[in-house]
Amino acid sequence: MFGGKNMNELFITSARHGMSDEEMKKYPLSGGLFKVVTNVNGMPTFEFIETK
Repeated sequence: MFGGKNMNELFITSARHGMSDEEMKKYPLSGGLFKVVTNVNGMPTFEFIETK
């Protein structure tokens, strides 16, 4: 997901649900949130709300 003032920051998440203690020791960044500043601008996202 892109964000930031100029929509050039890419936010990346990873999963850790169900990981064992051993796996967490091997992959300590699991479940983390990471940000990468890019030289491209992403598009804003919109929430879709279905009405009936």
